Amino acid sequence: MNNIKITNRDSLADGRRKRKVREYAFVNDIGERVSLMEGVMLFDVSGMGFDSGTSYSEVSSGFFVAGQKADTQGQISGTLVIPQPNAYNKYATLVNWLMSGHKLKLAYNCTGVELYTDVDIKSLQKNEIKNGVVKSGMVLTCLSPWYKLSPQRLVMTADDTPLNYPRTYAYKYGISYLANGLQFTVGGHMEGALRFELAGPVTSPVITVRHNGAVIGRMDLTGTTVASGDTLEWSTVPSNCYIRTTGSAETDLINACNVADTNFPRLPQGDIEIELSVSGDRTTQAEVDIYEYFRAV
Repeated sequence: MNNIKITNRDSLADGRRKRKVREYAFVNDIGERVSLMEGVMLFDVSGMGFDSGTSYSEVSSGFFVAGQKADTQGQISGTLVIPQPNAYNKYATLVNWLMSGHKLKLAYNCTGVELYTDVDIKSLQKNEIKNGVVKSGMVLTCLSPWYKLSPQRLVMTADDTPLNYPRTYAYKYGISYLANGLQFTVGGHMEGALRFELAGPVTSPVITVRHNGAVIGRMDLTGTTVASGDTLEWSTVPSNCYIRTTGSAETDLINACNVADTNFPRLPQGDIEIELSVSGDRTTQAEVDIYEYFRAV
């Protein structure tokens, strides 16, 4: 496509090799990916850190206490460099892809582990070809902190024999000894989140989340049936919390939740367990994305 390389995200799974340079890419919500290291290159990047936005009050001469803490929304800026031949066509192809209506992430990798931040395009300039390249200033508005994704799969068997393994070879994981559950450790700089997908048919699914052994959240859908061909989807990502079924139709299940439970828990740093139970003997599988958030990378 005019030498702009658009690939499937899974074809470039992180961890396959160690990075010696900072690598950037755009990834959209349907799994397409545009590298910013070939065909279009991103240089002079700034805004990868953070501003806490914390206010302080002086309590005595030279002594201060922190007041309200609130992270300032980040902005990342840089220069896109598009070389000849066909630099204008490459630019047009990139802009058409960016403006196609899909949600965008900026991917960043310098250590062999890929990190993401959700972004909006605030501005994208276009200059004339000079010295064989088009240079375009770009500003991105960050919609989330940086995060690392750890996909896991939980296979629930009728005889309660758990089979847990990553959805891609790119992620390391610990063996879980919890029947029909996952065990993992959350790191990062703030509380994490999860996205959970369970394939139907299942009846009365209950998902329990524990931190260091104590229950911190539960999604109890006792009495709810997920039909064959449908999927139960649960997200505790702060900007996109939901509980629903998708497939033949999308159905909001918020009214089926037990309001006495913490239905959308965040994941504190430390050891986390996710346990699944359903009504009756049922072989099924759940896919879980673990989000670990970072203020700076």
